[in-house]
Amino acid sequence: MTVAEKIRARDRRGTSRATIAAAATFLGAANMAWAGLSVNDGSLCLAQSGPPQTWTCQVPNRTGGFAIIQGLPDDGSGASPNWPAVATAAATQLGAGALLIGNTATVATAPGSIAVGNGAKATAANALALGNNAVATAANGVALGANSTADRVGMAGQKELFSNTVVNSTQGAVSVGSAGNERQITNVAGGTQATDAVNVRQLQAVQQSAVRYDTNVDGSINHNSVTMGNGGSTGPVAVHNVAPGVAPTDAVNVQQLQSSAASTTAYTDARVNQLGQSIDDIGKKAYAGVAAALAMESAPYIPGKVTYAAGMGHYERQTAVGVSLRKTADSGRWSVTGGASATGRGTLALRVGIGGVWD
Repeated sequence: MTVAEKIRARDRRGTSRATIAAAATFLGAANMAWAGLSVNDGSLCLAQSGPPQTWTCQVPNRTGGFAIIQGLPDDGSGASPNWPAVATAAATQLGAGALLIGNTATVATAPGSIAVGNGAKATAANALALGNNAVATAANGVALGANSTADRVGMAGQKELFSNTVVNSTQGAVSVGSAGNERQITNVAGGTQATDAVNVRQLQAVQQSAVRYDTNVDGSINHNSVTMGNGGSTGPVAVHNVAPGVAPTDAVNVQQLQSSAASTTAYTDARVNQLGQSIDDIGKKAYAGVAAALAMESAPYIPGKVTYAAGMGHYERQTAVGVSLRKTADSGRWSVTGGASATGRGTLALRVGIGGVWD
């Protein structure tokens, strides 16, 4: 079969040399010299000139997959690829309904997967790896760009951080890089819906209205200090809906302060009242003592006789009554006296004395 016949035969299967040339251009092979065309069992291959001879082949499989693979080996003749190797590549690198454009290291083995780029790998159902050495191992995951890795599976009922919203999606994550190969996503419009991405401008706006820790002189975060109201001329700010504090280092609310102040005031008033009553009681007892002293009238001094006297005393609204007795010697040289008085406060006063005459 001539080259022209081979092209026409391949054209009848729906693929032209232009398809291979376009794929080769996509793979960076536009500057390669193409030496020949070979067709076998639905596969179409273009040879790259120069030893060692390698081939770029368009290979369909029987489950709907389609591959364009460069770097396949020659059969040694220089005129045809190693068709068993081509078949093996299609069998091992290409899954059902998958699409592969790359080299012998590129694989799209899972159903519906797509791998585009040298060394790209899409090994999970409906995964997309786009870029040299991009890897998508999570179902429905997307790895965009060279050396990107998409290995995070769908949330499938897990809760989001912060919002605790349950997300039932089984779609894998979209990755634009990998550890050590991170990328910025630029020119991102501001998000408007709950599941939209947000940009730095939106985050900065949120940051301006958020309560933040203070910073140290060196710019590090001071986790021991928070200034409300940005410390500016707006003055102090109110913090609402503060729950009652329970631990020693918790904040307290106004209700707790008012309750504490009321308790303190009540206690202080009670203690002051108690102190006032104690002082008043002491004063009344002291006044009663004065009245008791006034009520103990001195009994008459008569030699050889026992005499008595009774009296009543009153001082500062306190009253007392008292009785005194006296025994005087026949010689009149000494006498013994004693007395008692009772007050209205229920107290009792006693007095004992002796008197005499010196020669």
